[in-house]
Amino acid sequence: MRRHRVLAALLAVGLAGLAGCEREEEGCENRCAREGLTRCAGTVLQTCRLGGAGCTSWRDTTFCADSGRDCSDASGAAACVAECVPDCAGKTCGQDGCGGSCGSCTPPETCGGGGTDSACGCRPDCAGKLCGDDGCGGSCGACTATEVCTWFHACCTPDCAGKECGYDRCGLSCGTCLAPEECWNDHQCCEPDCAGRCSGPNGCGGTCPDRCLAPETCGGGGAPDVCGCTPATCAGQGWDCGLSVDGCGDVLDCGTCAVPGSCGLGLDPNTCCVPTTCELQGLECGQSPDGCGGTLDCGTCAGQDVCGGGGIPKMCGQDTCAPATCEALGRDCGEVSDGCSELVACGDCDAPAVCGGGGLAGVCGAPACSVDRWCQDFTGSLGFTGIWGSGPEDVLAAGPGGMLRFDGSRWASVEGVRGRCFAGTLSGSGPGDAWAIGTSCGDVTSWSVLHRTGGAWVTVLPYGAERFSATWAADAGHAWLVGQRIWHWNGSLWSPVPGTDVMLSSLWGSGPEDVWGIGGQSEAFLHWDGHAWLSVSPGTTSRLSSLWGSGPDDIWAVGREGTILHWDGAAWSPSPSNTTDSLSGVWGSGPQDVWAVGSNGAIVHWDGTAWSPKASGTTQRLRAVWGTGPGQVWAVGDGGTILRYRP
Repeated sequence: MRRHRVLAALLAVGLAGLAGCEREEEGCENRCAREGLTRCAGTVLQTCRLGGAGCTSWRDTTFCADSGRDCSDASGAAACVAECVPDCAGKTCGQDGCGGSCGSCTPPETCGGGGTDSACGCRPDCAGKLCGDDGCGGSCGACTATEVCTWFHACCTPDCAGKECGYDRCGLSCGTCLAPEECWNDHQCCEPDCAGRCSGPNGCGGTCPDRCLAPETCGGGGAPDVCGCTPATCAGQGWDCGLSVDGCGDVLDCGTCAVPGSCGLGLDPNTCCVPTTCELQGLECGQSPDGCGGTLDCGTCAGQDVCGGGGIPKMCGQDTCAPATCEALGRDCGEVSDGCSELVACGDCDAPAVCGGGGLAGVCGAPACSVDRWCQDFTGSLGFTGIWGSGPEDVLAAGPGGMLRFDGSRWASVEGVRGRCFAGTLSGSGPGDAWAIGTSCGDVTSWSVLHRTGGAWVTVLPYGAERFSATWAADAGHAWLVGQRIWHWNGSLWSPVPGTDVMLSSLWGSGPEDVWGIGGQSEAFLHWDGHAWLSVSPGTTSRLSSLWGSGPDDIWAVGREGTILHWDGAAWSPSPSNTTDSLSGVWGSGPQDVWAVGSNGAIVHWDGTAWSPKASGTTQRLRAVWGTGPGQVWAVGDGGTILRYRP
């Protein structure tokens, strides 16, 4: 009977397989992958078989339950196996051999803990212990009535004689004080007397804490040991117009200027200035400063006369100047003066030669490299103070020598800013968002801020007498500018922000709400937390010059005589630089790859463990460093120097 049932089932499966083959010819659904495979369908063993129409399908081959067995694929291939019989003979815990358990133990006992497998037990541990728990609910010993058992299982006699609070010498307390009292060094409860004071004795043997909030400082208002701030006045600062900050969080309105004077166009942004005229200066032609940060157009010359042609600047006369050519000057690259107040472009160099690579400015030559693979990438006539880029094919270098751009193959002058001079740092957040500080060439009293947006450079803050030194951009809607004051860019305009009246020199941040700024001395070490600029003590009096970080808890500051400080997210600490040269710039590609540059061509490198000096191949002062990654780094400095690291 069973045989007939099996045959009938097999016949039914075969017919179903043939029907499946017909379906597979239409859509190839529900077929098995390969003839000979097996699987379990409950207690039935199925095998993948080939049908008459060339189609494979699953077929019932063995009914395991008919022989009192189970179908299992635990070995990797399905088969009928004998049913498992649990084995717990002599066991109180552990596995029963069939995937089940013979029982569980009650802590502190564990299975096998007493040394016997599959049996509950606990082995006491009193090694090196004189008292306390043995780990199994028992004791390793008892202390005398006057002793206590410490956390390290030793007997100890507490010492609380004459003490109201504090440590009892055995890891416990002699008591606690009730607020507002506190426990002080003589183990007595005492209420500190610091009401209205930020320093001086607290009446309990300690010192009152300085909890003044910026801009107030302890004693800053003139009264010792009291938080305060003495605001500046317009008269006290010699200001007679415009808005400024009083150093205590308020804005001063110093009035307006009488016509024809203008506010902020002179040597001070809050001083009235009356522009001069061409007539008053006795000038006939050309452009000249108006004495208030602006430019006068004194006209052109008539007839055959040219401006300055008679040898007197800004006066008309016959042109006696013969402009020199690049060939006559022995130049074949870069820009050079023709001797008649014009710049002549002398072309570019063919790779791998670079302009000035052989050591001669304006002459193509093979790049000279130091033993540490720092190579001359460009040599000009005047220096560079800043370098920044949005990528390896968009790198900007700027300074008194103008602005150059590296497009991935060569350095060339930037259109739209030719003839301008620059100072301080460069910064940006992308190809369409870059910032530069411009100066009037030959007149360091005239400053402006330029913004690259949409591929063009535009002046956002016009020429004025306020000096700027550094910029930093988080994104297109958040940027900072520092110098004599702190300015913030909101995406459409710059506005001054109270923070400090000390000249700052560098900025860096991890985001719009985490920005650091440093100045000439440690008292100008500031942090922006998204709401206000707060003063932070770096623990040094050395002059600091530059900042860079890989994140909010990994920031470096460098400065005079090789000073290097590191911020770990909680505090600033010194880091030996292994150089005594003053450092002016710092940048890195990550926490284990940081470069710092400075005077006498100094270059030092941080590898995640220590700073080590590297040969630069130049003695020129290097002022800034920037790169796109560990293998592509540039350093710029005096003498028109641009170095490139080629590992």
